[in-house]
Amino acid sequence: MYLKRLILFIISVVLTCLFFLQCADRNERNPFDPNNPQQIVNLTITPSSDAVTLNWGLSAPISGFKGFRIYRAIDDPEDFQPFTEVSPNQFSFTDSTTEQGRWYYYQISALGNTLETRPSDARRTYLGPGSYWVLSRSDFNIQQISYDFNHQLLGMQSSYLSNEWDISAGDSVIWLSYPQYARGIGKFNRRNGREELFSLSDLNEITDIEYVVPENRLYLLDAENASIYVIRDNQLLNTIAIDTMENFSRLRYSNADNRLYLLGQSSLIRFSPDAPQQPEVILQNVDGYQGQAIDLVDGKFYVLSASARDNRTQIRTISAQGGLEDSLNIVGFFHKIRYDEVHNLFYAAEALGSFQDGIVQLSADGNRQFDVPGFTQVAQIELNPFDRTIIVVDYLNNLISLFDREGNLISDSRNAVGEKYLYRPTRVYVE
Repeated sequence: MYLKRLILFIISVVLTCLFFLQCADRNERNPFDPNNPQQIVNLTITPSSDAVTLNWGLSAPISGFKGFRIYRAIDDPEDFQPFTEVSPNQFSFTDSTTEQGRWYYYQISALGNTLETRPSDARRTYLGPGSYWVLSRSDFNIQQISYDFNHQLLGMQSSYLSNEWDISAGDSVIWLSYPQYARGIGKFNRRNGREELFSLSDLNEITDIEYVVPENRLYLLDAENASIYVIRDNQLLNTIAIDTMENFSRLRYSNADNRLYLLGQSSLIRFSPDAPQQPEVILQNVDGYQGQAIDLVDGKFYVLSASARDNRTQIRTISAQGGLEDSLNIVGFFHKIRYDEVHNLFYAAEALGSFQDGIVQLSADGNRQFDVPGFTQVAQIELNPFDRTIIVVDYLNNLISLFDREGNLISDSRNAVGEKYLYRPTRVYVE
């Protein structure tokens, strides 16, 4: 009797195990089961200015399916609609029926005879004109990023950490300064990732770099050595000594008068690179004010000087001939500036204390139009020349944000799962 019960018990256990194994096996083999939680299709998207390319793959082999169904939602991520279907041998699709200035969301599933698999995770993008090149100071990365900053289009690495760069429109070369480790400069091709390194033994600390295309000259401002190094055809052409009593931080070359402009704490000077011994003082700051930043637009300079003592800032406009055209005096300590010549507006970074910054839009007469707080050390403000959107490089927050002209956030540099992927971004260039 005991033996019979034992045999029946063993048989029941075996049958139960077989039942659950069959259920698990059925779920694994049948991705079209509505109760199967497995995600079969993995989707990635790559946006351009006016189209979105979808690429996908299968996380596990499946059979007996007749194709893929693409779902799309516009602006509303809860409003997915069937968009198109493609063959089972197709794993890429380009959506060209798009408009700039809108969010597009995509999902994709595999189709059986009567059912379909669970859709992929949604992927989104916001389309607009242009893309960006971004320099990260602390991780060697040079990346090309989509308009919405959500997608990394191309990633490369330099050999050394760089603190400054210069890019010219239409040129494939990025000039990088490597003062701390290599004591030199890099000529980095952003099309193929090739890099050439040129050593300068006297180089100490590059604070700014300017490449002048017509002259094929590279100017390096080394504030620590009080020198400007002039490079041409990968050779040191000249070393220009500058005033050791002034702390110069910014260097610009003006094609309007073929002069180099240097911004220091107390003054703005200019001189011809061929006659550097005759500098001309363009601006002299009043007591307590220090030069913070300059912007060069259409031959005019916009010079930002600020006083921490008085919590005030001056914005002075210098003509192409070197004369003072306008001067604004505003409340607040500002340290970055970008001028929008199309709408006659200023964008400036205001120091709010404890590494906290805000972005302010100022009218031509200095009135605040909007304030956007919440940044932790703004490294750069840039304008997209194609649609005049505002780009803010938030260095310590490891983020770059895109705003419209009313100060509304459009997007920022987070990937598909909402994670920040930039580390210490310092410069951005719009292409």
